[in-house]
Amino acid sequence: MKIKHLMLVSALSLCSASAFADSICQGGTSSGNNYKGNVVCGTGTIGSINVKGNLTLNGTAVSQSANVKGNLTASNANVTQASVKGKVNASSSTFSTLNAKGDVTLNNTSVSNSLNVKGDLDATGSNIGNAVIGGEVNASNSQFMSISGADEVNLTNNSVVNGDVNSVGKVNTDSTSKITGTANS
Repeated sequence: MKIKHLMLVSALSLCSASAFADSICQGGTSSGNNYKGNVVCGTGTIGSINVKGNLTLNGTAVSQSANVKGNLTASNANVTQASVKGKVNASSSTFSTLNAKGDVTLNNTSVSNSLNVKGDLDATGSNIGNAVIGGEVNASNSQFMSISGADEVNLTNNSVVNGDVNSVGKVNTDSTSKITGTANS
């Protein structure tokens, strides 16, 4: 009897955890972790999410991946891996890896491993690992491990690249910013 009771409690606990994960994301139509439409996720943790539409993360942790065919807005979010086919606007968030086909705006955000952006990057007060940028980089008070591919790189207000900048265009730094490696353009 105790074993049946324990199994029932365990099953209910798993259902509650799954229902909680689903309940932190609202909007659009869903089937499992696949959504269509505009989706807003609140405080809590989800494993992975796939959205055909726009995704907003407010205090959300994504432990596996977020795949968005639309725009991503993140505030106080922690995302392991994000792939976005639109624009990204993130503030006070962390990503391990971020890939975006549109423009990216980061405010007080960390991308610890790699950032791949087909459009422009605007970063303020952010820490970024290796960045591959298709457009222009405008960074203020931000740090990078390296930057490559950008049409133009503009570093201001104590921005630092702790490695190389391999740009296909101009590289501009103000008197407070620096590149510790080489700047090739």
